[in-house]
Amino acid sequence: MKLEELQRNWDTFGATDPFWAILTWEERRGGAWTPADFYREGEREIGYVLARAEPLGLPAGRGAALDFGCGAGRLTQALCCFFDRCTGVDIAPSMVRLAQSQNLHGDRCRYVLNVTDRLAFLDDESCDFIYTNIVLQHMRPEYAFRYLEEFLRVLTPGGLLVFQLPSEQKTRPAPPEPDRAPLPAKGFRARIEVLEAPAAAPAATPLRIRVRVRNESPIVWRTHLAPDDRGRISLGNRWHAPGGDVLQWDDGRALLPRDLPPGTSVDLELAIVAPSVPGSYVLEVDMVQEGVSWFSLKGSQPARHPFTVTAPAAAAAAGGKGGAGGSLPAPPVMEMYATPLEEVSRFLRARGAELLRAEDDGAGGGEWKGFLYWVTKPGFPRRAAAPDRELAALIRAWEARGGSGDGTGAWSKLLEETLTGAGLPRARRRALVVGCGEGGLPAALAPWFEESWGVELTPGLVRRAEERNGHVAGCRFRLGVPGRLVELPDAGFDLVVVPSLLHHLRGMKPALEDLARLVAPGGVLACSIPEAPAAGPAPHGTALPAGAFRARIPIVQAAERVAAGGRAEVRARVRNLGSASWPAPADPEGRFPVSLGNHWLGPRGGILRSDDARTALPGPLAPGDEVELALAVTGPLWPGPYTLELDLVQDGVSWFEDRGSETTRCAVTVVESDAPPAAGLPIRWVSLEQCRDVLTGSGLQVFATAPEAGALPGGTAVRVFARR
Repeated sequence: MKLEELQRNWDTFGATDPFWAILTWEERRGGAWTPADFYREGEREIGYVLARAEPLGLPAGRGAALDFGCGAGRLTQALCCFFDRCTGVDIAPSMVRLAQSQNLHGDRCRYVLNVTDRLAFLDDESCDFIYTNIVLQHMRPEYAFRYLEEFLRVLTPGGLLVFQLPSEQKTRPAPPEPDRAPLPAKGFRARIEVLEAPAAAPAATPLRIRVRVRNESPIVWRTHLAPDDRGRISLGNRWHAPGGDVLQWDDGRALLPRDLPPGTSVDLELAIVAPSVPGSYVLEVDMVQEGVSWFSLKGSQPARHPFTVTAPAAAAAAGGKGGAGGSLPAPPVMEMYATPLEEVSRFLRARGAELLRAEDDGAGGGEWKGFLYWVTKPGFPRRAAAPDRELAALIRAWEARGGSGDGTGAWSKLLEETLTGAGLPRARRRALVVGCGEGGLPAALAPWFEESWGVELTPGLVRRAEERNGHVAGCRFRLGVPGRLVELPDAGFDLVVVPSLLHHLRGMKPALEDLARLVAPGGVLACSIPEAPAAGPAPHGTALPAGAFRARIPIVQAAERVAAGGRAEVRARVRNLGSASWPAPADPEGRFPVSLGNHWLGPRGGILRSDDARTALPGPLAPGDEVELALAVTGPLWPGPYTLELDLVQDGVSWFEDRGSETTRCAVTVVESDAPPAAGLPIRWVSLEQCRDVLTGSGLQVFATAPEAGALPGGTAVRVFARR
C-alpha cells in the first residue's frame, strides 16, 4: 500500500470512528469511546512508559517530544505533562483536525500533517523523546525503515526512541488433544444458505441474521463444550472489501444446538456487527472448527451476501459521507506488516543507534508476535539548546544550595596523591572543573597548569566564583552543563574534574560521554559517581486480610493551586472501614505498615505519577477508628490542570484501591514558578560498572577508584579516575 492509499484509508477512519480506529477495543466500536476515556488511556500509557524509562536515565532532556502517528492526539496530549514542547504527526487530515480541536496545552503542543516519508519540518537532533505505538505496523516495511531513519536523525544524543513493530505472524495453535481432534478432511463439507439478512445498515450497527447450515460430510459434527473451545464447530462470519480483501476475519459466532449427523440441517441465528466505515462490502458466512480451520480453507463453499454500510443516522442527517443519494467510497483497509527482530536490530546498529532492549509486545493483536524497541543515540549534543523545564528546575535548586560546596581541600589532596603516583596527566596545559562552586578547586589547580577553568550551571554562581577567585593567575570561569558543553573544545583539557554534579543529572551517560571527549591524550577525567546501595534481602512481613483493605479518606484541607514543582500540605481524615486493625511502623505482629499516599492524574484522569508522598500511621488504627494525617505532596513540573488522588497503601503489598477500596480526588491547578523545586536536588543512582562501561566506550580507561563515604544519603559516592 502506497502512502497515498494509507492517507485515504486513515482519513476515512478519522472521519467516521476515529477513536475506535486507534484503540480497536471491540466493546468501543461504533462511537462508544468517550473523549475522556480515550485520552485517559493515553495518559496511562505515557505515564507507564516514562516510569519504565526512569531507571535508564533517559531521555537525558525533557525539552521536546514527538508522537508519530498521533491520530487524535491521545498520546501527544499526555506527553505535554512531561515535556516543554510536543509535536504530533499524522498522515490523515481528519485525524489532525480532531487532535487540534482536543488540545488543552496551547502553543506547547502542535499537530503537523505529513504526507511524505520524511520529517523535513524537524531539525536534526531536535527531539529528546520519540514514541510511536501501533503505527509502523500499518505501513510497508520500506516506509517504516525510512521513518526510523528520520527518527534517528531528529533524536538528540542521550534521547530515547520507543517504537513497536510486529516481527511475525503467529503459527497455528498446537493440534487439539485426542478428544478434541480435528475433523478428517472429508468432514469439512457444508452447505450454507443465508435465509434472512438486511442489504444495508448504518455503520457499526449490531445485527442478527438467520442462516441454514447442512452437514454435507459423512462425519457427525459433535457439539463441544470444552472450556477452551478447541475443536468446537461453530458458524461464523467475515467481512470482505469488494476486491476480495478480508477486512475482518472474526466477527460473530453461533454454536450448534445439538450434534448434527450427515445430511441433516439446522437453522441458526448469528449476531454480527456492521463495519464501522461506510462502503460496499461482502458478508461471508462460513463454518469453523475452532483452533483447526475455517471450512472454506478445506474446500467447502461459504455463503456470500452483498452488503452496504451507510453513515450513522446522525451523520447522514447532517449530510455526511455515505448519506442517501451519494456514492459510497471504497471501504478503508487497515493493513498489517511484520518486520523480523534481526532485521530491525541490524538496521539500528548500521546507523550507530544503541538498542537498549527489545521486549515481547502484544500490541499488534493476538495473531502477531512483536516487540517494543527501546533505542538511544550515543554521544552528546553538538549544538547549544536552552535548558528544558526539568533541567531549569535542577539549576534553580543547585543555585539555591550554592553549587557543589567547597570540598577543595579533600579533592586537591586526592588529586595530588592519585595523579602524582600514576605520573598523570602527561601534560599540564589546561585543567577544567565542572561544578566548580565558588572556584576554590580551579584556584588550587592553577599552580599546576597553565590555565585552570571552572564551569558552573548558573550566571549567579559564575559571578560568585569570579568574585572569589577570578584574581588567581590562569583562572577563568564560564557557564555550562555536562552533556551540553558544546562550546568547549574536543581533547582540550589535560585534567577534567567533576566533584559532585553528576549525582543530580538525569542523563549521566551522555554527560559522561561529553566530559570524556574533552580529555586530551594522556589526560585524566576524575569524577564522583553516585553508586546505588547493594540490594539487601527482601523485607519480611505479613499482608492484611482481603477484608481489611477498606477505607474512607475525606479531605480536610487541600490547596487549589500549587506551584510547579512546589510542595503543598494536604490534610485528610482516614477512617478504617475494614475488618482488621491497620498496623503502624514497627508492628509487633510483623505486619507491613499502612500509610497515606497519593497519585497525580493528568487533565484526563490517567495516572502520571503513581507514587509521590507517604505518611505512615502514627499508631495502629482499629476498625471504625479514624485519624487525621498530613501529607506533603510535590506538584508536577509542568503547569496545567491536574487531579490529586489520595489512597492508602500497605507498604510492600498493595494500594487499597487495587483491592476494591474507594480513593479521594480533588482538582489542583499547577501554576508557573521561578522558585527552586520543593523536592530539591534528586539523586540518580548508577553502578560503578555502568560508569566504567560508558568511559571505556568513550576511549578512557579507569585506573583508580576511591570511596567517598557519607557523601550521599542512602548510598555511596565513588571517586573515579580514568585516563585516555
